[in-house]
Amino acid sequence: MKINGFKAILIAFLALCLTTPAWGTIKKQTLDFVLAPPSSEVQAGGTTRFYLYVHNPEDREMQFQGRPVLKFSLGEWPENKTLEGRLASPQSGEAVAIPAQGFKKLAYDVVFPTDFSGLAVFKVDAYHAPPLMFEVEEAVPDQAQLFTAKEPEIKVEKEGAEQENGGDLTPASEEGEGGKEVSVESLFAQYQPYLTNLAPYEPMYFLVGADPEDSKFQFSFRYRFFKPEDEFTQKHPWLAGLHFAYTQTSFWDLQSESAPFKDTSYKPEFFYASGNLKTRPAWMHGLFYQAGFQHESNGRDEEASRSTNFLYIRPGFAAIHKRTKLGFSASSKIWAYINNEDETNPDLASYRGYFDIDLKVGKADGLVLGTNFRLAHEGASVQADLTYPLHNLIWKHLNLCLQAQYVNSLAESLLHYDERTEAFRIGFAMVR
Repeated sequence: MKINGFKAILIAFLALCLTTPAWGTIKKQTLDFVLAPPSSEVQAGGTTRFYLYVHNPEDREMQFQGRPVLKFSLGEWPENKTLEGRLASPQSGEAVAIPAQGFKKLAYDVVFPTDFSGLAVFKVDAYHAPPLMFEVEEAVPDQAQLFTAKEPEIKVEKEGAEQENGGDLTPASEEGEGGKEVSVESLFAQYQPYLTNLAPYEPMYFLVGADPEDSKFQFSFRYRFFKPEDEFTQKHPWLAGLHFAYTQTSFWDLQSESAPFKDTSYKPEFFYASGNLKTRPAWMHGLFYQAGFQHESNGRDEEASRSTNFLYIRPGFAAIHKRTKLGFSASSKIWAYINNEDETNPDLASYRGYFDIDLKVGKADGLVLGTNFRLAHEGASVQADLTYPLHNLIWKHLNLCLQAQYVNSLAESLLHYDERTEAFRIGFAMVR
């Protein structure tokens, strides 16, 4: 049979179209994919590690390269959400050898949205892995973050952002040559692998007293020793609760010409913070506790020296009204003094007591009232703080809170622990 040139080209083209996909299909389907259920509770707003098992049923070794970013479908009626999982292991992102009749597992870290809770249907879009079904717990920030307003989401668009990989946007911090210039912050962060372990702890503020002699400021941070999404921490979840924290409270005399510091308390501590406990009533969105050891001193010597140490436990709970978004939290810190300085502050417990009660009520992006109450042998102490985000008042881009504080307290400062302080202060808060 005679075949002209056109027919020969057509036959070759059809053969190529038919055989090439067939080879591609065989190559993909020779590997089996299984998405393992999460080993710990999935929390809205949190990061959960998922393991994708890649099985090689063939009698020969095969190579497989996991995608750096893998898209997952989070099914919820009536809406579906698309989440991105970042490849965490193998960290190199290189192809891995899967032995004959064997398997390899890839770890992906997925951040769940804060506004999602309830039953979830979860699946991988790129591979034919059976979907998972699990419960997503409501997002409950810890007490330090419960009433912190969310920062506005910033979307960065750049020319030519549409890529061959389906139009994914590459973050500015990952741009290569010819892309948008990276920020100094992103360059710095690349050399700080543990920066995400650092977070605010106690409220941070700068307040000027109605009597400038009674001005006050405080800063505080905490550091988590083990990342919750790390594979080792997933096997030993209690490690995620181990922290170091440091708080410094200074009393500043702004009335005097030299503006000296009247007293400063230095408070390093080690503590364990539990996760959200499941044994709680339905109306309670958060139930947790914290236990640790804290040192407190004022860094002075001789007669002005003050120091103490104590062990403490701090149980607490939080609830948020779903319709009004009004939040409420309560906690009580109970402590025992250890190696208290008996020469310069032997009777500190009589003025500071052995427990406090901390209450907060308000909205994350609105007014928040916080109160702290202590009872000791020599009398009661109270502190009330009222805060409001300034972006709601004067300029929407200003990330500070206006804060007013009233104090009527014994032992507000270590130096004058046996005196009562009554003061009204106003200023700005970074963390409330």
